[in-house]
Amino acid sequence: MSNPVKVCPRCTAQAAIEACLCQACGHQYRTQFSVPLDRTQPVAPAAMHPTQVMPAIPTVSPQLPVSVKWIGYADILTNASLQHTHDAVAQAFHMFGVERVVADPVAMTVRGTTKADLVSAGQNVEGRVFATAQGTQVCITSRPKMQLFDWGRGKKEARRIVMALVSLLQQR
Repeated sequence: MSNPVKVCPRCTAQAAIEACLCQACGHQYRTQFSVPLDRTQPVAPAAMHPTQVMPAIPTVSPQLPVSVKWIGYADILTNASLQHTHDAVAQAFHMFGVERVVADPVAMTVRGTTKADLVSAGQNVEGRVFATAQGTQVCITSRPKMQLFDWGRGKKEARRIVMALVSLLQQR
């Protein structure tokens, strides 16, 4: 009989149910599980083909509308799938005019830069997408490239990108 496992939401590697970190990518699990003592039937890990990818979280049914909840200044929580949300973040960056956009589907990040102007050397913008127990969470940050203070520019940019992202997710 094999031991029960959990699947890493970042790289889909299987890990022992008691593990705190994914051995493949270093992802820290937020929820800890224990093996129930009164289980009536053993659960074995599913056999996966090496090229098969298991989804990190269930995808939203096409019939259900995408819901979005603001949970911070530039943070949202949605019921859209992890991959759909990641793609929408990259599209929102392009819509906002972020340059040199690099989307990393493994780390679930999107990075880019904004142009310099009279008061700023530009901003480094980053979007992080990750699975939570409540759904898919997105955090957008915008930090100055060179100067110590951005005089509120980063917050304004991050908020505008999130507003574009919300409209993209709700158009789905």
